[in-house]
Order: sequence, then C-alpha cells, then structure tokens
Amino acid sequence: MKFTIILAAVVAIAQAAPLITNAGKPVADSYIIVLKDGHTLDTFQPKFDDIARRQNGRGRKASIYHKYNKVPGFAATINQATLKELLASPEVDFIEQDAIVTIQGLQSSPPSWGLTRVSQRNLSLTQPYLYNDAAGSGVTAYIIDTGVYPGHSEFGGRATMGANFVTGSANTDENGHGTHVAGTIGGTKYGIAKKVKIVGVKVLDADGSGTNSGVIAGMDWVAARAIPGKSVVNMSLGGGRSTAVNSAAQRLYNADIPLIVAAGNSATTNACNGSPSGADNTFTVAASDKTDTSVFDKLISTATTGKIRGNLKGSPNKLVFNGAI
Repeated sequence: MKFTIILAAVVAIAQAAPLITNAGKPVADSYIIVLKDGHTLDTFQPKFDDIARRQNGRGRKASIYHKYNKVPGFAATINQATLKELLASPEVDFIEQDAIVTIQGLQSSPPSWGLTRVSQRNLSLTQPYLYNDAAGSGVTAYIIDTGVYPGHSEFGGRATMGANFVTGSANTDENGHGTHVAGTIGGTKYGIAKKVKIVGVKVLDADGSGTNSGVIAGMDWVAARAIPGKSVVNMSLGGGRSTAVNSAAQRLYNADIPLIVAAGNSATTNACNGSPSGADNTFTVAASDKTDTSVFDKLISTATTGKIRGNLKGSPNKLVFNGAI
C-alpha cells in the first residue's frame, strides 16, 4: 500500500506542468497558460471554468484576458489556488507569469548615412542609396509594436491597422515607435522596401509598454493570417527571456513566416537573454555605427545601421530617417 501511494505521488509530480518565472518585471496574478499540442482553449475552458468556480473564494477571481488560436492556450488573472490546480492539469504544458515588455528605444545622431550603408558593401557615407524600385511588391510586413498611423504620407495608402491588443486604447499609433519602424521598412522616401504592404499590430501602449501575453496575442493573430512566402514579421521590442514568447516565435517559424527582431539598443545587455531576441529561428538584428562598429552576441544574425534618431509620429506627417529601431 505504501509503495502504491509513493508511486502515485511520484507520477503526479512527474506530470505536473512547470511554472516559469520571467526575468523581466512580472505582472501580479497574471499568467500565460500554454496547453499541450492537441488541446485548445475551446476544449479546456469547461475545466478551467470549473476550477475557477471552485477556487474563486480563495482570492482574486479568475478572468481570461487573451485567447490564443495558433498558440494553444490563453492568458488569465488567477489566484494561487487556481494556479496550483492548473499546474496539476495534464492538459497544461507549462504556465508562465506574465511580464512587461517595452519598445527598443531610439538613439540620436545626424541622419542620412544609413540608407547608403544598406546598399554599399564598402564603407562610404557619400554614395547614393541604390535600391530596387519594386522591392516589397506582393509582400506584407506585419509590424508588432505600438501600432502604425496608416494615413501618413510616407505610406501612400499601403498601410493599415490590423489588430489592437491594448485594452482601452485608440486603434492607431499613440507612441510613434511603430510608425517609425514601418517607415524604415517601407516608407516612400526613406524606406528599404518601398512597395511593401504594411499591417500594424498594436501590442504596446502610448508609453511603449505592454505585456508578454499581449505580444503573444499579436503573434498569434499574425500566424492565423499571414501567407507563407509572402509575409514577414518585425518585432522591435523586448523583455526578459520568456519561454511563452519564444514558443510563439517558433510557431511562426514552423509556419514559414520569418520573424525579424531587434537585438536591443544596449551595449551591456546580451540579446541571448531576452525575448524574442534570444529565441531560436529568429533573425536577430543589431546596430552598427558610422565606422561599422557593433557589439555582437552569439545569436546576432546581422547588424544594420544604428545611431540614427527616428521620429515618424502619426501627425503631422514628419519624415523619418532610418536607424535604431
């Protein structure tokens, strides 16, 4: 009998889902629940509702605030009793506490040399920007950021707002960072791919701040809509290392949707220790200055021009020079 009880306890411990703590700033009582493959929120929600109903008297009432599709799972505010029971559920792969993410801040420096360095292999700051006028045709760039301002003259009608996962916010860019990023990618005058279609996915607020759960919601939305071979995703944001965010990044890769992420604008922070910059199978981009100097981590895929301030706000229609994003 004792052996049976001990064996049952060992099996229960072995089957318990791990609780992952994020290196970033945690959000109290908020968790990302990732289900095992083969399970969905639709099939699991009756069990979640039952657990929540029984445990709501022991603290904060449970509430789902993000529902995912391609990523099997959801984000919810729950109390510790509910968390404990969810961790013991065989359908759950892992649970991670939600955490804050932010934009990768801009750096200031005189404009104009960046485009030259993009198109010239040899170091020169006086040569013209050589580009393919059809670059970006037939391709959609999803900008997971603070949103974009579609009416900006730099976009020539090629930009739209696709989704907004910042509760209570306006369906536009209230910060300017996402519009700046979109301008660097596909602006008419200073963009790299001047014919690309731009879709803004808002996951960060007016202060450039958001949560991992909101970022995953944006990635999940893109994964359900992007056309493989004709889509690319840009994420110039980041936070502490997150298994949940990295898992969502892997699902984009598995769907043949390339994900371009910023290494970050800090020479003292290792991109390998952040998310999504440290995720496998992402294209992590660092910055270089006028002398081609850059700080490389082992996961950096490439370095592009940095140290240029961008300020492509929604209104008025200001121009932007490419640079640190």
